[in-house]
Amino acid sequence: MDGEFDNRRALRVIPGNGMATVSLVLGVLALCGGLTAIPGLICGIIGLTRASPRNGAGYGFAIAGMILSGIGLLTALPLMIALLLPAVQKVREASARMQSTNNLKQLTSGQENYQTSNGVYPQPYHYVGPRGAMPEKLSDRLSWRVAMLPYMEQDNLYKQFRLAEPWNSAANEPHSNVRIKTLIHPADAGGEPTTRYRVFYGGGAAYDLDKTRAVIQDGTTNTIAIVEGGERVTWTQFNDYPFSMDGPLPTLGLPNATVFQAGMFDGSVRTIKKSIDPMVLKRGIHASDGSPLND
Repeated sequence: MDGEFDNRRALRVIPGNGMATVSLVLGVLALCGGLTAIPGLICGIIGLTRASPRNGAGYGFAIAGMILSGIGLLTALPLMIALLLPAVQKVREASARMQSTNNLKQLTSGQENYQTSNGVYPQPYHYVGPRGAMPEKLSDRLSWRVAMLPYMEQDNLYKQFRLAEPWNSAANEPHSNVRIKTLIHPADAGGEPTTRYRVFYGGGAAYDLDKTRAVIQDGTTNTIAIVEGGERVTWTQFNDYPFSMDGPLPTLGLPNATVFQAGMFDGSVRTIKKSIDPMVLKRGIHASDGSPLND
């Protein structure tokens, strides 16, 4: 009887390990394209956990499946990254565009609040002092962005400026290094505290060197207030775009983008294709030509 019992025990069938087998199959398939690599690794791990209580059944299959899946994953990784990068880039661009929209809304809201408080919209530069003492060189003057500080919860910083001095005077230049989140385009968030948000002045644009406007003749909905510029500039310095209906337009928007955003005087923000007809865009910049922006 003892001999017969031993023979039965020797002939006992050890349970299989389906997950280990699946891992091996997926590992082989992973060598052909990599799509099954991750499922192969997962099945291999599960197969290993089942191998021990089943007297090691499937251990070899599980290990082989994981190795093959790993090789397949490494082989396909460059292709997978190449396929994912455009999608990741689109998500980043959409996120940056949304944040820039919020920045433009805050800036155009600040302009409207400035007009409400002062009866006129700001000039493209900001100067408070004897007119005869104003810096003669345009690029020495403080920017309109400085005038917006009290309307962006930055009144304390505003009070530190000497408004009758150039932006780069000994007293004013250090303030250029202060980071104002609303002024920094999200695509440049990791760089220097510069800005892309700029205005057009002269030539019929809403902003003018020699006068202020109390009313936008074409209506606040139809007139561009602020645009995303193509390059970064010092935010405290007057460095905006001179405008002419007959002259060329500057490069607008991020270098690799196909669109740029513009804040309108009513506080709305429009996304405009870079391929827009230049004359259509100019009509949107001009404050009194009687033509709305139609992009």
